[in-house]
Amino acid sequence: LVRRKGLTIKTSRRMGDVFAQAIAMVRSGKVRLEALVTHRFGLDGAPEAFELQASRRDGVVKCLIEV
Repeated sequence: LVRRKGLTIKTSRRMGDVFAQAIAMVRSGKVRLEALVTHRFGLDGAPEAFELQASRRDGVVKCLIEV
């Protein structure tokens, strides 16, 4: 569709120190990653975890696969 209509897509991406800042925030306790995990699965439940995450149902935010 983009090619057929001759559209131009421009994007920008600015990462800079984002990862270092994010890691520092987690280390300092300002961000609690555990709060994002809404569902937990064993390794055998990985297919179900991926399906749930893709479907965005059951209030899923983040699935954690524990091994």
